[in-house]
Amino acid sequence: MNCCNTSCSDDSAFLADVINAPLNRRIFAWMMTVLLPGVGIATNAVVVFIGVHVRLQKTGDFKYFLTTMAIMDILWCITVLLYQPYFTPGGNVNEYNVYALAPLPSDLRVPVRYVWMATQMAMGFPLVLLSMNRYLLVCRSQQMYGTVFGGWRTPMLCAATLPLGAAINAPYLFDATRHVKKCLAAEFEQYVESYATDSWTNEMRLGLIMATLLCCYVICLSCALAIFHKLSTHSRASLSQADARRLRENRAVLRAICVQTALPLIISLPTIFDLLALKSLQHNWWLQVCAAWTLHLNPLCDAVATLYIIRPYRRIVRRWCDKLVERSHRIFSLSRDKVEKAPCRTELQEMLQKLSVMTMLEERRDDESG
Repeated sequence: MNCCNTSCSDDSAFLADVINAPLNRRIFAWMMTVLLPGVGIATNAVVVFIGVHVRLQKTGDFKYFLTTMAIMDILWCITVLLYQPYFTPGGNVNEYNVYALAPLPSDLRVPVRYVWMATQMAMGFPLVLLSMNRYLLVCRSQQMYGTVFGGWRTPMLCAATLPLGAAINAPYLFDATRHVKKCLAAEFEQYVESYATDSWTNEMRLGLIMATLLCCYVICLSCALAIFHKLSTHSRASLSQADARRLRENRAVLRAICVQTALPLIISLPTIFDLLALKSLQHNWWLQVCAAWTLHLNPLCDAVATLYIIRPYRRIVRRWCDKLVERSHRIFSLSRDKVEKAPCRTELQEMLQKLSVMTMLEERRDDESG
């Protein structure tokens, strides 16, 4: 068996499948593998830049948590961009009919897929750790949170859990190594081994995946229910003056935490139901799309919730947008009328000036009330 001929035939079959695929499936394939991870990296990079380089008030220790979560989302999106196989636009999908971001031959696509699955499940452990971070931040005392997750301890703990996830997913890496050896020794007929006679059978892999995903989902769900119960108790019960003031100051941050806690649980339901029904995602293209939305929407939703719900972040983004619009309008005015020494005061510039004055007054009013 010649690996080169197999690679060429698989490449031609893949290209024919892509060309003959419907347009809507091509759009979905590119959205899942390129567009959503790229937008997630950009939005989370804005959150990290604001948290590191801009001095924020009325956020307290929440700034470290939001910055840490954005960093973990960026790492997750980069992992998806590096190892995510392209979704096959055709209807029938098998393990050879996936395509990595790099132009790899078909004999190396299965190892890339195994490495991607191991990395994907390893990145799930830091996400569980962030759920516990939210739980301690909201439901426990500030001293306990500072002892466990205070400052920049969370990124180090998240990085420490990556080898644990890789060790649990070692069968995928072993399968990838065996497949490479099998392809290298195929020409000399020295290594012939069937995939079905492997020590790690498909049933064992499915059981490992189901147990890992369900345990992670139960931990995230428990932390989310505890957070929701604590926030509802705080909103109804009578609080002391210090706790009430702190709750008012961080109300938007707590609201963002609620949104960021609930969204992964909601978008993970199709995948969990599919696993409980013991169905295969390989034979249903639309179930693959739902699973991809579960993976790729979480980082983007976290960044959008941070930038939109939390007021200091929202003000900074609005200020940047106003400056960008004003600068682009100035450039357009100067290029349109080069004779004048300065651009004329148009209605748009006056409106931007009024908006900036209103923003300054609103900030001063909030500072006085706080």
